[in-house]
Amino acid sequence: MRRNPAEISPAGVVAGAVLVAVLGGAAPLTAGWTQIGPEGGAIRAIAAGSGVVYAATAYAGVFRSDDNGSHWLPASAGLPPAGVFSVAVLPGDESHPAVVFAGVVSVQEGNYVASLFRSVDGGRTWLPNRELPEGPEFAGSPGLPRVLYAFSFAYASEGSLIYRTLDGGESWQGLPTPSSWQRVEVLAVDPVNPSTLYAAVIPNSIVKSTDGGVSWAVVQGDAVFADTYVAAMVFDPAAPGTLLAVTHDGGVFATTDGGATWKLLGRPSTFYTFDYFVAGADGTLYLGDVIQIFTSTDQGATWSPAAVFADVGPRGTGGPAGVEFVISSLAADPRSPRGLYVATDHGIFHSGDGGGSWHYANRGLIATAVEAFVVDPTNSAILYVSVDGRGLLKSVDGGMSWRPANTGLTLNAVPTSLAIDPQRPNVLYAAGNFFGLARSIDGAATWQYASLDYDCGNEQVVVAASSPRTVYSQGCSGSGMYFECSFNKSNDRGATWTCESFPGIPGTLTVDPTDPDVIYLAGDPIRKSTDGGRTWRSVGPPDLRIAGPVVVDPTAPETVYAPGYAEVDKSTDGGRHWRSFRTGLPQPTPDNESSLSLTVLAIDPVRPATLFTGAPSPELFEGIGIFKSADAGVTWSPFSRGLPRDALSGPLVVDPRTRTVYAGTTGFGLYAFIPAKP
Repeated sequence: MRRNPAEISPAGVVAGAVLVAVLGGAAPLTAGWTQIGPEGGAIRAIAAGSGVVYAATAYAGVFRSDDNGSHWLPASAGLPPAGVFSVAVLPGDESHPAVVFAGVVSVQEGNYVASLFRSVDGGRTWLPNRELPEGPEFAGSPGLPRVLYAFSFAYASEGSLIYRTLDGGESWQGLPTPSSWQRVEVLAVDPVNPSTLYAAVIPNSIVKSTDGGVSWAVVQGDAVFADTYVAAMVFDPAAPGTLLAVTHDGGVFATTDGGATWKLLGRPSTFYTFDYFVAGADGTLYLGDVIQIFTSTDQGATWSPAAVFADVGPRGTGGPAGVEFVISSLAADPRSPRGLYVATDHGIFHSGDGGGSWHYANRGLIATAVEAFVVDPTNSAILYVSVDGRGLLKSVDGGMSWRPANTGLTLNAVPTSLAIDPQRPNVLYAAGNFFGLARSIDGAATWQYASLDYDCGNEQVVVAASSPRTVYSQGCSGSGMYFECSFNKSNDRGATWTCESFPGIPGTLTVDPTDPDVIYLAGDPIRKSTDGGRTWRSVGPPDLRIAGPVVVDPTAPETVYAPGYAEVDKSTDGGRHWRSFRTGLPQPTPDNESSLSLTVLAIDPVRPATLFTGAPSPELFEGIGIFKSADAGVTWSPFSRGLPRDALSGPLVVDPRTRTVYAGTTGFGLYAFIPAKP
């Protein structure tokens, strides 16, 4: 039964999983686009210089901290839209400033291009330095403040695998590397004799150079590594001339005679595969796996676990409970004898006591990827967001601060769809591929998974605004060529469910805000049900190409919109007939016709002639931003001023009272736009 639009609260206007109408007071923001978090994100590398720490992020460029990671500022001016995969600092000397290097991978004309960028002003501005076969790793020595080596993990068929600069990056030289080398795993520079280098290469060998990398020879004791390979190496600061190496199977070896002989010190663990090996200023050694760190204070003779990052959240560091952290980099803190930085896919942690305790050090560092977002329909200060790497978070102050909301969910659960009951806002739903379907009845304090068969897919969940007891979900399960898709329904606020197989891939769900039985499934073609999902029919012409969810006008529900390929399509008769509108939207180039797939669409429930759309570019790191229409989709204009140029458009949310627009991004967190007051 269709209800009169005037009887329905604006909080019921939901478009798939990406549009939620927000009630309540305005969040404490200023006019224009404002970044409101959450902090943290995927950190690929970290480098600590003289009083300054730099963090390389997967999407948001480089950040800089001048206070041990307590506060961060963006430091990416001049970097291209790209992922930064490595960072290094040369300390400089009396005649030369410190130099920062960033290894980036960008997309140019459809191809991934690895480049090196250089900054001589502490990361405030960057200039290209040179192109490399792949995003580089770095090795240097404090004794040579102008010398740095860059090497690549890439399997190279030709050219050099190691590059060297003698002048702080003003010029680079490709060093001769034997043709038998397939790639370089790790490179270490002797701090006592910086012209001496050691490299672990594939095929499995430890090689040594005594002339700064001009020539190489296999070390005499290389045979000890015949059945394994070296994953990391570090010089022991407490024993000059001692080189330590860890193998992929966890063995820690030491040589004191330049590699002629090696002694097995022990195996901290037979379970973990160690990739990171650093030494603190006091001689403490740190070994890192993807989730575990071991420490040694006796030059590697004995080891003890410092932190299992799956347990960090409950210990009050600010990290989320129920999320296991994936470690990507370790760096010793040069200003603290027992200081250590750990970069993870969740953010950065700092320890000042050799791993005994941890501080979540991400204030101002926003590099999060927003997967889903909803707002409490009775209080716009209460926000819920799902973030890649951090799971579910909740804010009760309009985004000024966030706290974990994962209790009851499986480890590393990151839902890609959220929905909220407009009548009972403490009832929330979360869904996602490889996540399942969960419900909370206490404002995300705890969660319980729905009892559904394994074959019932749950990639999206939607609440029927006009009858919130009715909840729908859809998705596919399985892998490869063998998968099944289903359409699921609950008539009791998610307490019980029915699961029906669905032919083909369902697409994105949208429920008519005035009638719980009218449902649209966006896809090729668009399907529509008028009986609560029991039967379906195709609507619109067969060549209608839809890339995102259908949006229904809450004041005229026969008017529906759908984002397409470089166009927004509109129907005024419930989907039977459609018109396409492109004016003001970027158009594809002749050689890439599908370059502008609009994947999100939102409608202003107070002024339904106002719509917003956006899309990521198919070329990684380059989004086209957000566009706005004030004439019911006929014409469009850019609406991205103040957003990062390379922010990928994610969830869009419109607040019906303040008309605030929320935009989720991949790698830049959540933004809010408050219109200027008339």
